[in-house]
Amino acid sequence: MENILNKDKVNILLNLLESQFSELRRSEEREQVVFQWTTSLLLVSFGALIALSDRSIPLQHPLAIKLLASIMLTFPATFSVVWMIWRVKRSSRNADAVDRIRESLHLYEDGYYGGLLSVYPHYWKNAFAKYIVKRLETKYYIAIVILMTICVVGSLWIVI
Repeated sequence: MENILNKDKVNILLNLLESQFSELRRSEEREQVVFQWTTSLLLVSFGALIALSDRSIPLQHPLAIKLLASIMLTFPATFSVVWMIWRVKRSSRNADAVDRIRESLHLYEDGYYGGLLSVYPHYWKNAFAKYIVKRLETKYYIAIVILMTICVVGSLWIVI
């Protein structure tokens, strides 16, 4: 009876591990979609600015247009950046769970699954969560969104 219980425990842990990995993958895919959506919005806005720069007739209420357009560009960009930061924190919690499940499966213990060495190297123990937090892709996305927002909003104030 003990073996059945241990098998059930292992199956539960493996299902939990797969669930955590699936959540991490979905989260990364959503981050990429949010990044693409935000940069597309900024690029389209910049294209519209270029088209407006050739106007020979000045716009009525240029200050109001600049303010509204700045808000319309800054709000989604800020939302994207805040969401990406929140996603990293949430993914870090998922990665912590992955580390705990791996440890519960004894993947770092020498000889547990036969042989002399552990399934995973010892230096991987508790390293997955640190990797997720240090992952550069999100930091690049955030930097690009901030830089593009500054450039497009700055161009808006210069052109209009």
